Amino acid sequence: MDIQINKPKKGDWSSITKLVLRCFPHHLMFPFLKCFYEHTFVAKSHGKIIGFVNTMNWLGRRGLPYINYVCVDMNYRGNGVGKRLLEFMLETLKEKYSEVYLKVSFRKKNTLSFYEKFGFELIEQSFLRMGYVMCLDF
Repeated sequence: MDIQINKPKKGDWSSITKLVLRCFPHHLMFPFLKCFYEHTFVAKSHGKIIGFVNTMNWLGRRGLPYINYVCVDMNYRGNGVGKRLLEFMLETLKEKYSEVYLKVSFRKKNTLSFYEKFGFELIEQSFLRMGYVMCLDF
């Protein structure tokens, strides 16, 4: 599968928002939060956005990066798109940071093993954050 990973263009945000709301229908604040995103990358196949990953600075963890979304279009799952997006993001982050965090929703517990393959470790279960907090040390 021909996949390119790049920073989004200005005109991509409408497609990104639709993709994220299909993946995470309860995240209605997504369109309003994009000004807080530090690193954002999209995966495209034949010009169509099929995946998205981004980070925010997580002030609760000394301003370290927090992977906020890893999202792949349902029609492209199982083709390594999420893996490629996460690898690209981690390569970008390790140039500047010593660790990175993410949260896995209690409803998506089955995705913990995906992140563990990259070296993320479970550090807490947070009912306040409604999920599992994971950390990767570079």
